[in-house]
Amino acid sequence: MINLIKYMNCSKGYCKPVLSTCFHGIVFVCVFLFSALSYAAGRQPIVIGQSLNLSPSNSHIGKRWVAGAEIYINAINASGGINGRLLRLVTLNDEGSPNLHYKNVQTLISDHKAVAIINCSGDAVCLASAKLAGETGVPLIGTISGSQKLYSLDKNRQVFPVRQTYAKEAISIAMQLSSMGISKVAVLTDVKDSERVEGLISSLPKFRVSSDVFHITLADSNSLGAISQKLGGGTYQAVILDLGLSSIDVLRDRGFFDRGSWPATNFSFANDSLVALSDIFKKRLLGFTMVVPNPEAHSLPLTFEFQRNAERYNELRAISFEGMESYINTRICVEAIRRAGSNVNPRNIGSILRGIESFNLGGYFVSFDNPNVPASSWLEVGLKTPNGVYIK
Repeated sequence: MINLIKYMNCSKGYCKPVLSTCFHGIVFVCVFLFSALSYAAGRQPIVIGQSLNLSPSNSHIGKRWVAGAEIYINAINASGGINGRLLRLVTLNDEGSPNLHYKNVQTLISDHKAVAIINCSGDAVCLASAKLAGETGVPLIGTISGSQKLYSLDKNRQVFPVRQTYAKEAISIAMQLSSMGISKVAVLTDVKDSERVEGLISSLPKFRVSSDVFHITLADSNSLGAISQKLGGGTYQAVILDLGLSSIDVLRDRGFFDRGSWPATNFSFANDSLVALSDIFKKRLLGFTMVVPNPEAHSLPLTFEFQRNAERYNELRAISFEGMESYINTRICVEAIRRAGSNVNPRNIGSILRGIESFNLGGYFVSFDNPNVPASSWLEVGLKTPNGVYIK
């Protein structure tokens, strides 16, 4: 459509074809196409906004989030949009800063007239976004965070978490460890007052798994060496990692994970560090929680559709856990817009979402009728064997 508009003189919603740019033999075709587009050109697109960390250090992950949303938006627009209106995805870079994210979302709402915000990433960022959703009434759909705090900031109930909470992820990890006969683990974290660690401390004893928690400080080389020595001393059967990607990169560069006696089994919560951890623990078992279906599996209609759209729009980098989660959040947002009919506005979209009791995305179900729980109950534990084979 963009290429065709280059050959039109548009004003006041009407596009007049500049016939001199067309060869004589295709004038009729040009006129026909331009006429067909004139109606759509006169209608404003429906804007969906997102603010993500697209800084150079995080760009490879950010691009997966963006691609996951874009391939679904492209698929909808290719079929004519929603009720004759095209969708437009506007993405701003917040560099992982809650303050910048807050300002970006304000811009998306005020300047771009976004009817909904999708895909905030990180606890602090999503909490800032949730606060703004409650203040403005513009719904926040699909928080890439399992923080329980998201449910207490939104008095207007305009925040719609989809993925499972950290507490439920902790229970799944504890159950998996127990089923493997593991009874002693170390928990390694770079976060103070981490909800994930709190969940583990609460859940592990229920499955007869004892734990020691180690808080790392990157600036303290001596403490890092001492912790690495303890983890490699044979006391622990497994390590559960609660680390951000930046911490993992620093620790890897310092050789923190290189001890030959490091435990053979490692676990992680669902986050954007899975690829890095897979590279670090190539010859060890890596377990991880999955809050969305495996994007490379073929067991669900949803994943098949996801892969097909990624191929169709030449965005194969979308085929990742990040891209899958972004795709799901975008689908939910678009479904609410579709149900809004001709009355597409933030308040109506929020009302529609609150009324969704069961929406089947293709083997993946969401329900927003209970304000105290995530929309999806999907939660599995995946395993990557030492020979590189993924299970589940």
